[in-house]
Amino acid sequence: MFKPFALALVLASTAAFAGGPGGGHGGGGGGGGSTAAPQIIINGTSIQATAMAYGSIRNTSADNQTEANQFLASNAGHVTVNGTSVQAVVGKHSSVSNRAQDNQTYAMQTLASNVGDVVVNGNSLQVVALKGMYVSNLAKGNQTKAVQGLSSNNACFKCE
Repeated sequence: MFKPFALALVLASTAAFAGGPGGGHGGGGGGGGSTAAPQIIINGTSIQATAMAYGSIRNTSADNQTEANQFLASNAGHVTVNGTSVQAVVGKHSSVSNRAQDNQTYAMQTLASNVGDVVVNGNSLQVVALKGMYVSNLAKGNQTKAVQGLSSNNACFKCE
């Protein structure tokens, strides 16, 4: 099951990039205190996939004033895709964990994601491939913070 999906993902990625505009992907500017609600604008092509075979994905938050955010092959914040964006998280016999514990803690984990003020004008391929791996992000203790990004564009969405 894992190999057919991986093959399908590669074929979809190849088809998405065939004949597309040149150029690269660009990151937007820093998060300068905007109070507008986050918007995700897809003007081009966006393919996002998460597949885990014999694995687990866990996101927990415990105690008062804690927050845990986990983004798997997703966009969050002010993200604009004008070109082609393919994002995938593929895992086999792997575990992905994100936790925030105790008072005033914060944990954010991004895998193959665009987060914050990011603009993709060209072609962007972001893949996290795991086999027999454990990926963990933890904020523990008073007033702690943990931010983790794998194969992602991050314009500092809540990471300052």
